[in-house]
Amino acid sequence: MKVGEHMIKNKKGFTVLEAIASVFIVSLVLTTTVSFIVVMRNQAIASEQKQQATDIASSMRDELLSTLNYMDVEAWLGSDSYIVDEITCNDLSSPIPCRVFNYDQKGMYTPETLKIVFPERSEEAIQFRIIRFYIEITYYNERTISIEGIIYE
Repeated sequence: MKVGEHMIKNKKGFTVLEAIASVFIVSLVLTTTVSFIVVMRNQAIASEQKQQATDIASSMRDELLSTLNYMDVEAWLGSDSYIVDEITCNDLSSPIPCRVFNYDQKGMYTPETLKIVFPERSEEAIQFRIIRFYIEITYYNERTISIEGIIYE
């Protein structure tokens, strides 16, 4: 019997190198699987929060369009830009009713993450007598949606 044959016939079990390689492969597969699950979970949460933010912003825009009068907003706004949130809606003698911020019934958003932006009006906007505004909501991990509204005479 040759030396190599004896070693092959007596081989029972795994070598340390084989055990380390199999542990490495299993841990790699598990790590990849867990990473994939976490990413999918985060994406599902982000999608749900985006839908909620879009619903809130749309409701706010619809109420603003139905309640705001062009002449009142123009007198208040002039050619300046303003950012209105739940705190400043009363401070600026704004025509924006604070109740529009009540659409966030779950209290998910703060004044820093839910605001109405009235940008500075362009010459065209003044000429055509339109006022643009944006409702901006920052949701999951600093993602932002912005819904535009236009008030016109």
